[in-house]
Amino acid sequence: MKTFLAATLTNSDGRYRLLLVSGEYEILVSYIGYTSDTIHVDINGHDVSLDLVLVQSQVSFPEVTVYPESSNPANEIIRRAIAAKAKWLEKLHSYEFNAYTKTVLKVVKQSELPDTTIAGILETQTKG
Repeated sequence: MKTFLAATLTNSDGRYRLLLVSGEYEILVSYIGYTSDTIHVDINGHDVSLDLVLVQSQVSFPEVTVYPESSNPANEIIRRAIAAKAKWLEKLHSYEFNAYTKTVLKVVKQSELPDTTIAGILETQTKG
């Protein structure tokens, strides 16, 4: 079994393409709101077509209470933070940060068979 990390996305019709060389692969298929599945694929120098179906999973979140803006308790906290801003800016002479950015570039082909191809995945790390 080859160790190979790759990713792909589906287009709006659920079509996808994953280009692999001959060999055996374990492919993890996942989507938010569905149970992930792993499938075994043996590619012997020919195209393999797989129609995958994931089982919808139950997603539950804790209860959320929504307040009208006039009674939102967070508003008072935000007002106090804004009022204290000047005091904190006087004390701040320098700062340092680490940032991570990931960008996926997709090319959507307009043809009889819609398909999406990933043109590139850019990952950057910045320290400033």
